Amino acid sequence: MTERDRAVLFHRSFDRFAGHHLKVWHYFNYVLDEPGYSPQLMLTEESLWDESNPWFAVRDLVVRGNRPHPADIYFFSGPVWNPVHRDQRRDSPVPVIHYMQSLRHAWPDNLRYGLLENKAIRICVSEHVADALRETGQVRGPVFTIPAAIDVSDLQRRFPPAERDLDLLIVATKQPEMGRRTAQRLRTPQRALRLVDDQVPHGELLDAMRRARVTLFLPFREEGAPLPMLEAMALGSFVVCPDVIGNRAYVLDGHNAFRPDFDEEQIVEAAASALESYGDLGPLLANASETVRDYDLPAERRAFLPILHDAERLWAQDE
Repeated sequence: MTERDRAVLFHRSFDRFAGHHLKVWHYFNYVLDEPGYSPQLMLTEESLWDESNPWFAVRDLVVRGNRPHPADIYFFSGPVWNPVHRDQRRDSPVPVIHYMQSLRHAWPDNLRYGLLENKAIRICVSEHVADALRETGQVRGPVFTIPAAIDVSDLQRRFPPAERDLDLLIVATKQPEMGRRTAQRLRTPQRALRLVDDQVPHGELLDAMRRARVTLFLPFREEGAPLPMLEAMALGSFVVCPDVIGNRAYVLDGHNAFRPDFDEEQIVEAAASALESYGDLGPLLANASETVRDYDLPAERRAFLPILHDAERLWAQDE
């Protein structure tokens, strides 16, 4: 590390691959590729350490532990700020970038809520998350919105078009009981259907999306910016996903997807309609392909780097 490099410390507790880890990995790489900055990851001792962990490929940039650790800039996502001394977390002596991926940060009964009183440069994955934070009246520090993105080119390179031998894929890892009920109602002898109601490797799920004509998502009722819908669009599967607040910017009902209310009857009706009218959905699938272009990593990186470069000034001026 040269004298001008700024040490940026990330923190993760990794139990399995998930979208929230993937997003932190993307930001880690933005820092890694930026001249003058040197990222490092503090990974908790109990974290899973195998090829499912993205940082497995850069092990020389990983330190194990969960204690205070010096840095020029901290980058956190979620409820854990352990690399900052407990008595300094409210007003860290160096900038803290807090990546806000969940609406839960704005819920008073959630442990994340208390962190809003800690001074931080907050980057929200959607305007819905940013608005929810501002409405609490508890936030200290500037709030930015950078729409969460996916690696479209890498996704399409790894999973090129294939035969769509699945009529319907139901992704219900977050709503397994609803998924089983929905699958029972939508299953017919003539319909090839797959229900995913438990964790599977990310690559296996992406491959199933590539093969599915229609993908029905059953997420939590309120989410910040769930990414699997964008992945399905990038892979050419028609998306049916209920309204979960954070997906309103890119799951556009009747334009590139079907977005019913979060009501089981309406969800089943929307999925059945997509299956029955699939041959007429070409214009919506084309719109979906256009949508993902606006949610690709280069746009996210361009939005983040000015914040990174300006972190010290933002920290000094904002109280």
